[in-house]
Amino acid sequence: QTSPSAALPANTRDGLNYLSNTSVRLALMAPQKTTVYVIGDFNNWEADPAYLMNRDNTNDRFWLNINNLTPGIEYGYQFLVYDAN
Repeated sequence: QTSPSAALPANTRDGLNYLSNTSVRLALMAPQKTTVYVIGDFNNWEADPAYLMNRDNTNDRFWLNINNLTPGIEYGYQFLVYDAN
């Protein structure tokens, strides 16, 4: 599955962006990649379609908002990146 195209929201920097005490935005620069998932404690470390990141085609950035997190809990996560080839 290929990441959907969507513009990166303004003022988003690479890495972790806190939106509220229960929401974050993750952003990653990944040139020449087609698909990126976020996997972590919040989705059993699986490539779930709900965690398929959006791709901003103008600047090679992938991003995704993650909501409904528990305040005060530290979550582990990583990016699962697929090459275009």
